[in-house]
Amino acid sequence: NYALLIGVGKYRDPAINSLKYVKNDVRQLYNVLTAPGTGLFKPKNIMVLTNEKATEKNIKFKFDDMASKAKGKNDMVVIFYAGHGFSYPDGKDTYWLTYDTIVGDRTGNRIKSTAFSNLALASKILDIKAGKFVFFIDACFSTGMVEKQTSVRGLDSYLGIGKDYTIITSSRADQLS
Repeated sequence: NYALLIGVGKYRDPAINSLKYVKNDVRQLYNVLTAPGTGLFKPKNIMVLTNEKATEKNIKFKFDDMASKAKGKNDMVVIFYAGHGFSYPDGKDTYWLTYDTIVGDRTGNRIKSTAFSNLALASKILDIKAGKFVFFIDACFSTGMVEKQTSVRGLDSYLGIGKDYTIITSSRADQLS
């Protein structure tokens, strides 16, 4: 069993509001996953990125690390993200805001180039050959990262046949969390 726990409560761009409990949420989930007697995860198999360490590049690197470890059909991967989510009005693209995301103007014109997109998530998931996936996404527009409403979205189309997955999100694709 492998896990990637990402929590971004502080952002470098002052235009992005801080979130109060994100780091604690990551810590508590880590404790549950590794609890003696009930936890199914070894601490060495859990990767944690919070605040300043949760950059777009580092998140992609950790997904790459996960792909090199979780290769068997009996392997389970847990992905947890808590932080801000963003969706453009056309609804085609959704994003996890990373520590180094830049908003730009009031339309969010720099988010597309500096945040972690649903397309990047889908691409990284394709590289992981595990048979079981569990996603917890606690962010605005979080269902938009996984729901198939457009040709870009839909983790189910990227996970492929023969994979088991559970997806828990905190909001609809058009909803604030």
